[in-house]
Amino acid sequence: MILKAFAKINLGLRILERRSDGYHNIESVFCYLNWFDELSISEANKFSFSCSDPSLPTGEDNLVVKAIRKVEQATHQPFDFSVHLTKDIPHGAGLGGGSSDAACVIRFALTKWPELFSSDQAQTIASELGSDINFFLSPESQIATDRGIVLRPLNFQIPAWIVTVFPAVTVPTGWAYQQITPKSGYSETLDLLLNRLTDVSDYSGSIINDFDAPISSQKPEIKTIKEHLTFSGADYVSLSGSGSACFGLYKQKSQAESAFRMFRKNYPANLTPPGFKPK
Repeated sequence: MILKAFAKINLGLRILERRSDGYHNIESVFCYLNWFDELSISEANKFSFSCSDPSLPTGEDNLVVKAIRKVEQATHQPFDFSVHLTKDIPHGAGLGGGSSDAACVIRFALTKWPELFSSDQAQTIASELGSDINFFLSPESQIATDRGIVLRPLNFQIPAWIVTVFPAVTVPTGWAYQQITPKSGYSETLDLLLNRLTDVSDYSGSIINDFDAPISSQKPEIKTIKEHLTFSGADYVSLSGSGSACFGLYKQKSQAESAFRMFRKNYPANLTPPGFKPK
């Protein structure tokens, strides 16, 4: 069995307030990209795990292996399968690749052991493993609140071509939050704002990622990518999450395809069509 683990972007990200537990309350819309890793899972005498990217660890610290151990504990069944991960989503891009890979294991368990493994157990395990893994259990766009773990499905897909580019620079999450002054009191939630703004050209100045300005000003590679996205005709350009991946939204297919061809010569890049939803 081959499972696709799709990437996501953050469309808007508001850092609302610092919590007493040290985390931050946020608001963000998660949308899928047609950019994916593949997990090949086949029956075997015992569990094994391998990865196409030799730089990624394949031991017990790997998120896929952690998910498998959680599934074994929940089902009381040995995970006697050979698992091979083919990586295409760049590691460290902030596109949720590792979380999506782990979610694939959980989705597999739901189909393999339906009488032993419930949706509630799946969601519990996902929450224990990472704040955004629950998102990848569903094919819907979702709005995330609280510290990113409270999710609500949205009847929304991005109505534009998406060109996503990874500039291959690191943005440590802790450092990124240190650059932010939280603010709240918005008059509209992001989902209501997106419903009202039907033209992606109107997103600029309204759909804002609070990480964007401070990180772009201190990471010239990110600033350059965003400038090139704008010059190539993007109607809206943003950092995704705390980065370092950036994306542009294009109403014109020809401009998006031209930009994608330009970027992929030098960077990991992806082109996703309007209204994309995983199947």
